[in-house]
Amino acid sequence: QIYSRAYLHKRGYGDHHLQKYVKAGWIERVGVGAYKKPGDIVDWQNGLHAIQTQLKLPIHVGSRAALSLLGKGQYIELGKMELSLLAPRKCSLPSWFKKHSWSVEISFQESTLFRESLSDFGKKENGFTKKEYGQVDVIMSASERAIMEYLDKLPFEGTYQEALELMENLTSLRSGVVQSLLEKCSSVKVKRLFLHLAEKINHPWFKKLD
Repeated sequence: QIYSRAYLHKRGYGDHHLQKYVKAGWIERVGVGAYKKPGDIVDWQNGLHAIQTQLKLPIHVGSRAALSLLGKGQYIELGKMELSLLAPRKCSLPSWFKKHSWSVEISFQESTLFRESLSDFGKKENGFTKKEYGQVDVIMSASERAIMEYLDKLPFEGTYQEALELMENLTSLRSGVVQSLLEKCSSVKVKRLFLHLAEKINHPWFKKLD
């Protein structure tokens, strides 16, 4: 795992302790403000887990990246995958996460797509899910939320054809979650485009929407 400086401070390890432990080889720096045990192999999942659980920041994997990680993607990624991280306004990634070399390309964006409070973060009924990676798990958008986040970026990122193909894969969306997200969605474009695609494909869950 990755341990943030703030997390270690709360447990009684001051900067003088951390400097001593680094010098002795007991811990290693992941960047300025984050550490790991020697020999531990860490990746973005470990970093995001620390951000979500230790720093309590409402940053999650969303859009096309979430759909791909949930097995709902349309195309095989060539080279490094682009990991879309979304957060409310005035929430930023820690510098150690931004500067570290991960196995993915990090794309960070502030989003106000849904009218919701910080207490809604991570809850299933608000379109979030957790995916386990070994000893850690990360909060990401469930399919219902991720496809709306993808549509929010059109036409600047993605294409109408890809959106249609992604929607074709979403045969088992939860109509209750879809209904709730559509009501909370602040973008008329996203709501209209989502309903247009769903009606065009005519998934069974579409008939249950009000």
